[in-house]
Amino acid sequence: MRHVLPAAAAICAFALAGCGPEKTQAPASGKAVLEAYVSAWNRHDFAALDKLLAPDSVHEDIAWRFVARGPAQINDTLRMMIATEPDMNWRLTRIVDAGNRGR
Repeated sequence: MRHVLPAAAAICAFALAGCGPEKTQAPASGKAVLEAYVSAWNRHDFAALDKLLAPDSVHEDIAWRFVARGPAQINDTLRMMIATEPDMNWRLTRIVDAGNRGR
């Protein structure tokens, strides 16, 4: 069975690449970064997450009731979720683009 988690319900806020010291060139908008973030999660692509996340990134997950701060904790969260639900797949249902912050 394939699980689909609406990303709008799971992601409350996180600091995007454009907000902190740049590791790579940031996409032009918060929407583009959010789409890349969800795509990286769905591919289980830790290297892509490392390029997207600023040092002060925050991933707040309402469904799991926790907050991960920084790339290391966010990657640990991804590993835990993959172990628990390996077929989970996020999809974006609604994006509010506020420049360098996506919600």
